[in-house]
Amino acid sequence: MPRRKGKPDTVLQNEIKTRVNDKRYEKLTDILNKSRYHSMSELVRDILENKPIKVLVHDDSLEQYMEVLVFIQKELRSIGININQITRHFNSSPTESQKMFHAMKVGEQFQQVGLRVDQLLSIVKEIAKKWLQK
Repeated sequence: MPRRKGKPDTVLQNEIKTRVNDKRYEKLTDILNKSRYHSMSELVRDILENKPIKVLVHDDSLEQYMEVLVFIQKELRSIGININQITRHFNSSPTESQKMFHAMKVGEQFQQVGLRVDQLLSIVKEIAKKWLQK
């Protein structure tokens, strides 16, 4: 089945050839590698049309925060599993004293959650200082 023809005003029919020096080519290649563009032609077309060029930047300073955040995420997940298990035991306990024991255990787990949330808030505060500078 043949390909549909595009609208006459959107079809790229005219070819423009140009040359640039090595320095400019390296700069364009660097922008191309850091952006969402798949070809140099796409990039140059947007530059010619004065469209904004978005360059993706990787900040290595966030790596340390990411490791801590992943660790906290794992800890919170395991605390959640513990709370679910304690709740199951609480619901199956026949006596009030056993229920009180399980309720105390859940309280301890929620204290751990509070500590991890405090850690998260301090990390978010540090990240906000870096990213929300004026």
